[in-house]
Amino acid sequence: MPSDKLVQLVIIGLITVGSLLLSLAPLHGQTPAQIKATARARPTPDPISPDKKWEYVGGEKPKLVNAETKEVALELSCSLGGSDFGAPLWAPDSKRFALSCSGGKANGTSIYLQRDNHWEALEESLGNGDEIFERAGKIVEAQAKRKGLAKGTFLHMNLWTVEPVRWVDSNILVVYAAILETVHGNEGEHAGPSFGANLLFTLKFDDAGKWEITKTHEMSRKEVEKREKEQ
Repeated sequence: MPSDKLVQLVIIGLITVGSLLLSLAPLHGQTPAQIKATARARPTPDPISPDKKWEYVGGEKPKLVNAETKEVALELSCSLGGSDFGAPLWAPDSKRFALSCSGGKANGTSIYLQRDNHWEALEESLGNGDEIFERAGKIVEAQAKRKGLAKGTFLHMNLWTVEPVRWVDSNILVVYAAILETVHGNEGEHAGPSFGANLLFTLKFDDAGKWEITKTHEMSRKEVEKREKEQ
């Protein structure tokens, strides 16, 4: 006749094994390659800062709060007028984070930094008429010129998005930018081909939050397809 203590140990063991099997169930039937792909596709943004001191709270009025006291440190808003926010992508030192939001045909990214013990946003979101936008626009203009379009032909903006990809270190951020423009007639009707590009920009920030582009990479079709699969 087994002792009560032995029976308790057996029950605990069965519960532990059962919990483990349940945790593995979503991966059942996948190949190792699929499992690796699934892991890579998980979003890297995190509502909690690396130092565990700050927390992003979403909802109708997103905000940044002190993770311990829940005191509001900063009210967040979308520069595009939208309300669909992603979780913040934190710099390793927890002193900066990038936050994307969408509005209409555009998707933008704002940079927030901690300065003098308080949080603030940079004046302009990334891609808002800055060098990122200018470089993307020149690529589209060059494509249109190679197609023989007359100078000054109206190109309608179908898509413009800037999203954070990763922080290389606490001062260097890689962002993804996609642009798509189509030839339209005088009445606004579709009148010709479309031009676009998928780009990766490497940005270097100084202590004041000012940035410069240190590298521009136009993505190949293979790189774009890989990115789409990992989303």
